[in-house]
Amino acid sequence: MSKEYKLVPRVSTVGERILKELYVYYRKQEHRKGFYISSLSSCLRRAYYEKIFPELVLEQIRKSTFEGEAIHYFVKYLVDLGGKLLFEKINAEVPVEYEFEGIKIVGRADIVLKDRIIELKTCRNIPSRPYFSHVLQANAYAYLLKKKMFEVTYLGMHNIRSFVYDTSKELFERLLDRARILRKALIFSVAPEREPSPLCVKCPYYHVCFRQMQLHL
Repeated sequence: MSKEYKLVPRVSTVGERILKELYVYYRKQEHRKGFYISSLSSCLRRAYYEKIFPELVLEQIRKSTFEGEAIHYFVKYLVDLGGKLLFEKINAEVPVEYEFEGIKIVGRADIVLKDRIIELKTCRNIPSRPYFSHVLQANAYAYLLKKKMFEVTYLGMHNIRSFVYDTSKELFERLLDRARILRKALIFSVAPEREPSPLCVKCPYYHVCFRQMQLHL
């Protein structure tokens, strides 16, 4: 005699619980820390939405977690072989922070050498020139760590390419100006101006930003 079994949907899968834990962790980190340099160097409107609607970042976490882990292991590999390949000590994932005018900015440099920092970025197709946001981010790390230069290195599917620049105080001041803009936007609850780029379509706030979806505070 055959039996019929009724499938009862689970209240929460393991994956959902992990994402919820990541969300809680993300919220705690946001309150504990200041503005991330990576957020300030990219779209300020996205940085604003990340503070106001962090729950929408969950979808992005799923993808960025794997990319972040890939970079983490790649950096570890470089650090382990650094003495043999470069004949100098390599420091990885070095934290940086800076406070001014009641604003705190924080970040983490991927690779730090004696005279420079190296910021790693994953991509499908390597750009002919680096995104300005990546230059702004890497420059801030180099400036705060007092390095003469920095590299933005793209890890593509088939090749790797690096762009080298001298560290600029002027570029760092531009990042500070962006932090001032973001703080003002949060105080008055007015989103900063949109900063269109090819990266917009991958942003978790795309539909919010372009008014195809409404969210309320």
